[in-house]
Amino acid sequence: MDTKIPAVFLAAISFALFFAGCTTGLQEQEPLPESFSAGHFVHEFEYTPENGFPKRLAVAVWYPSAGAETTHRYVPLVTAGKVALQGKMQEGAKFPLVIFSHGYGGCAVQSVFFTEALARNGYIVAAPDHADAKCSSAGKGIQLTEFDLSIFGEPEKFDDTTFADRKEDVEAVIGKMLELSQDKESAFFNAIDSQKIGMAGHSLGGYTALSMLGGWESWKDKRIKAAVLFSPYVKAHILSEKLSGIGSPIMLQGGTRDSPDITPLIEQLVFPALKPPKVFLILDGVGHMGWSNLSCIGKESTVACAAQNQKVRAINDYSIAFFDYYLKGKQAAMQRLAVKDSALSLLEYEFG
Repeated sequence: MDTKIPAVFLAAISFALFFAGCTTGLQEQEPLPESFSAGHFVHEFEYTPENGFPKRLAVAVWYPSAGAETTHRYVPLVTAGKVALQGKMQEGAKFPLVIFSHGYGGCAVQSVFFTEALARNGYIVAAPDHADAKCSSAGKGIQLTEFDLSIFGEPEKFDDTTFADRKEDVEAVIGKMLELSQDKESAFFNAIDSQKIGMAGHSLGGYTALSMLGGWESWKDKRIKAAVLFSPYVKAHILSEKLSGIGSPIMLQGGTRDSPDITPLIEQLVFPALKPPKVFLILDGVGHMGWSNLSCIGKESTVACAAQNQKVRAINDYSIAFFDYYLKGKQAAMQRLAVKDSALSLLEYEFG
């Protein structure tokens, strides 16, 4: 069957994305009160991947800020964000770093209710526009080009070279952010705790995160201590039979209206194969795009969306609690992880 998508249909998908959009027992910390403004800017830099050809990468960055939040529309017609645009970095503490990897055909600003919430709760978030992005964090519009979805129906063709550009992007972004944290001229000087790096990803971004934890051995990045996966593409990793070798803390999220090739497979084959610590949530009534900006259509802002949409609030609350425990070592976060919210149809966990 021909699964190539024409440009007109791709535009609809892209607009949907727009509209949709490590160890336990860590010591309790006494960080700054974690109620910050969400600062935001887009950083572009060049790096040379393994193929030897320089690549320019746009990276959307959110961070705890001392500035005042104002309305910010990342792209036209999308629910407005609330950020301190180019706001001053909050001083006086080092913060964990979380890399966010977008879904296939999405871009770095596809899930801003989540990336903003992380920043308000004391995380620095860096999200690259991967090569398959059909929208742009740098405001360059939608790329109306054809792309082929057939690969996702052929998981047996996946190996560690499949979407390997994403691995290179993640490694480069971690390196760049740590470099900025060492640069006295940078706004991020001494702001990142290099021992507290996490990752989050949606769909193909979830595949990317799972691969970086060791789903593909050659992708494993030991700097990444914990990961949250939103409706991740898992069929290739089920076939690879490498899941039992992943030992880092991992949270998987699915939905009762998700693709039958994702959430049911996570429940039946992926979650049981993983070592603890592990957490699995199924959100009631949520489909594959529920982790994107699509969930906030019609809301005044991302802040209002999180306040009014129980599912969005659950995504933020459980994800942040997971990172609070496994990256920040906040013991109280364990209690939040173990309580089933009414937005969930399933909560499973093994903390180890």
